[in-house]
Amino acid sequence: MGRPRKPPAPSTGPDACSHRPARADHGRPVKLLLVALTMLSAAIAGPPPNIVLILADDLGYGSLGCYGGAHVSTPACDRLAREGRRFTNAYAPGSVCSPSRYALMTGRLIWRTHVNHGYGLGDRNPLLIEPDRFNLASLARGRGYGTAAVGKWHIGLGAAETTDWNRPLTPGPLSVGFEYFFGLAANVANHPQAFIEGDQLLGRTPNRHITIEGTGKDRKTLGIEPLRKPDEVMATLTGKAVQWITANRNRPFFLYFAPNAVHDPITPSARFAGSPLGPYGDFIAELDASVGQLLGTLDRLKLADDTLVIFTSDNGGAVAPNSPEHQQAMDAGLAINGPWRDGKHSIYEGGFRVPFIVRWPGKVPANEVSPQMICLTDLLPTLAGILGARVPAGAAEDGLDVGSAWFGPPDARPARTGVVLQAARASEYAVREGDWKLIEHENRPVPQFREKRLEESVIRQREGQPKRDELFNLAEDPGETRDVAARHPDIVARLRKALADARAPKKESESRPRPEVWMVPPASPDGLCFRELFTDPEKWKETRSLVDVLGYADHMLHRQFTDDELRAWLPQIEKWGLRLGLEVGAIKPWGQTGQKAFEVQRPKWDRFQSLGGKIYSVAMDEPLICCRAHIHKPDEYAVEQTAQFIALVRKHYPGMRIGDIEAYPSVKAADLLAFIDALQARLKQMNVRGLDFFRLDVDWNHFNFGNGNWAEVKKLELACHQRKVPFSLIYWAANYPAMRRLGVADDSTWHVGVMRQGYDYLFVNGAPDQIVVQSWVGAPSRAVPETDEWTFTRSVRDFVKRFAPLGTSDRP
Repeated sequence: MGRPRKPPAPSTGPDACSHRPARADHGRPVKLLLVALTMLSAAIAGPPPNIVLILADDLGYGSLGCYGGAHVSTPACDRLAREGRRFTNAYAPGSVCSPSRYALMTGRLIWRTHVNHGYGLGDRNPLLIEPDRFNLASLARGRGYGTAAVGKWHIGLGAAETTDWNRPLTPGPLSVGFEYFFGLAANVANHPQAFIEGDQLLGRTPNRHITIEGTGKDRKTLGIEPLRKPDEVMATLTGKAVQWITANRNRPFFLYFAPNAVHDPITPSARFAGSPLGPYGDFIAELDASVGQLLGTLDRLKLADDTLVIFTSDNGGAVAPNSPEHQQAMDAGLAINGPWRDGKHSIYEGGFRVPFIVRWPGKVPANEVSPQMICLTDLLPTLAGILGARVPAGAAEDGLDVGSAWFGPPDARPARTGVVLQAARASEYAVREGDWKLIEHENRPVPQFREKRLEESVIRQREGQPKRDELFNLAEDPGETRDVAARHPDIVARLRKALADARAPKKESESRPRPEVWMVPPASPDGLCFRELFTDPEKWKETRSLVDVLGYADHMLHRQFTDDELRAWLPQIEKWGLRLGLEVGAIKPWGQTGQKAFEVQRPKWDRFQSLGGKIYSVAMDEPLICCRAHIHKPDEYAVEQTAQFIALVRKHYPGMRIGDIEAYPSVKAADLLAFIDALQARLKQMNVRGLDFFRLDVDWNHFNFGNGNWAEVKKLELACHQRKVPFSLIYWAANYPAMRRLGVADDSTWHVGVMRQGYDYLFVNGAPDQIVVQSWVGAPSRAVPETDEWTFTRSVRDFVKRFAPLGTSDRP
């Protein structure tokens, strides 16, 4: 399994959009930091887990026993806390449901869309998530997982301005990566009063149109028989979730379970009656029992140790004074939102601070409480790190990989130091940085509403609010009762700027994540350079901190090293926080079919894995060029046999990434693009996941004599991005060995040549998703050290610092 993404750096403001790797924290001992990261890497070693994400509805911070809830019975959630890690500084980014649900799914704040007012969506809005946007479901499905969403959706359905319930409800959950959906369009009180399965409403009366008549409490659904019963919704949803887990137990799965409890209407099943808190307490008990059923299913199927369970809520609890159920519970002693002020819809902490528990036995430390700040936007990049996937450019821009907070020691350096919040009530913003929280009242953005009544409501609410920005110190004043803005104008100014910067449109260069860095050491005939990496590991320590993947040709790795050497070295790659990438033969003269090529590769890969190696990714070496130049087959043959090879890899190694390498300008860019399109189309026909990346090997002998064009390479990069195929570029200098033999080059020549290539591509705004720094045929003659001499590791270090300069990690 891949290592987690590198933890982001603490910012001077709440940089919720940053994916920058962490720099050294000079205020803490480096040794402690290295120990923490070593523990983190070891904690999540092994196969990627099943994932069960439970998103409760309006469950307040203080409404579970493990969070101090009085008179509540929540044994299942309390069990999760005992067996996992409970967070006390977890935030929903919105204080109402739709903004948080959109953010959780996409790692993106809702006000970056056209829905910028902070309110929830209505019950008949179109799907807000673009079908091609990277999200939790597409992440999991792209890694070979079964995917299901069961429960409340409330992020829109269909493409029309107003949902037509008589047509398939598409685009919807099935359009963004879920294989299965069962649940509600929005809330239990919303219409139509029917469940949805897949993209169809259930219970439709034959030959009748579904219509919704009346307003308010007199509203009713016609054309559905029977209507769903509010007090049976929780049991129905839970039953469907249990059935789906059971049916998918033999493959990796991701379940997004979004129960309707404890949102209004408060409608617990009669069998949960008896809480001293009244019906609201009964509803909490039913929610907890639902969690218990899911945990029991994992136990029964012996999947608990292999499953990451995440429990949280979409926003704080409602504390509406006009709700008799809420009031009864509070009068009986329940602090719905714990010590925090106010609740759902508000700008104060009670609207955003939510319970958050993670459990993965043997991976997440048990029975621990973490004060680290995290946000629901962090789920997507964190899970991407756990699954060894890369977040595409422009995706999850408000999320951070907080794996160190989930898996690392309690005192690990914070991954997140700030968060931006938006409330529904009065459409207002707040920003927290460390202990400080600023609530914006001056110069607020004007929200856009389709409905005049909402705009008028916001105007009325703003009239009754303070006219000046408020500042609170949450460490000294957790209840937000003492505005100290007048005493700290410098902090107010800093946080105002941080909020303005966060809301400002991001330039492409600011939102672009650091490319994944592959280092392919010199392929000397005796494997000397690769061996040096392990015999002198301290001599390339800084380079390791800049690299993501250690690449090598699989036939050389197989041939050059003994079992004992590989047994010692392959696990070391993961301990360093690196991944193993292989260049593999596919559709070569010795194996002209995809089937034969796979049969040749498979024993090598099985050998590596038996010796402790975890193969993260394989790159096929020029199947199109080989068919054209060596076995003299047409492009259609290359497409078919490459597709067959990929299908076999997907079947037997479902977690492995696979991509294609082709040379340019040996093959024209238009031909390469046609090959990508044909290959992706054939794989789709076969119901096989397409390429995980396309890698361009710039053929310098042809390129440098006037046949290559960097602007054309950039066009190919953009074309790959349009097709959602990550673009990879190899940087190397093919002329170097011959030049060295002639005495007109030394090690520094290779370095200068590779750096020149970096500058040339940067000049046309090249931004590959992967960069592969590769040395060829034993040049330079040694891999290490990284200083004082022109060696390969020094060249890698210098290149990455210049062309992927978002900082270094603190890996050992």
